[in-house]
Amino acid sequence: RVHDSNLPVAHFSLIDVNGQPIDSAQLRGKVVLVDFWAMWCAPCEAEIPQFVEWQNQYGAQGLQVIGLSMDDAAPPVKAYVQERKIPYPIAMADDKTIAAFGGVLGLPAYVVIDRQGRMVAKHVGASDITALQREIEQALKTSGS
Repeated sequence: RVHDSNLPVAHFSLIDVNGQPIDSAQLRGKVVLVDFWAMWCAPCEAEIPQFVEWQNQYGAQGLQVIGLSMDDAAPPVKAYVQERKIPYPIAMADDKTIAAFGGVLGLPAYVVIDRQGRMVAKHVGASDITALQREIEQALKTSGS
């Protein structure tokens, strides 16, 4: 687990697999969980239902989950998202976005961004979901001033 405490995340802007924009500027004021994943990564797949649950559970408090796929092509990812009815945006990760998060050296990888747009936690490799949930809950408690 890497703690890049309070490092501002560089601006990123993507179009998700459904054609909707994701822009870091519009996420300010929310707690964002960024999930770098791929369809070929079994631990990544196993955690998606948990993230769906968190989006439903904490969305009203200001959590926004975003999935960034490291797969090669968008069409299979789009089909995957639709089949599983994933309620949060999923986009294809590009080099610029990966660089905005200080690189991704393994999957799964998660980044928690606070309401001020700072990276408060970064996990690489299958993580302790309970610890990740605590970090999200902690970030949600902090006001967006």
